[in-house]
Amino acid sequence: ALLENGELVPPWEVGLPPAIQLTWAIDMESWATKT
Repeated sequence: ALLENGELVPPWEVGLPPAIQLTWAIDMESWATKT
């Protein structure tokens, strides 16, 4: 999830459901391996 200032915020900090949290974790893993 992105805030207006562009900072990444884990879904569990904004109350999104676990399925979204898992997707976020996977996306971050993919992003980390690309850089």
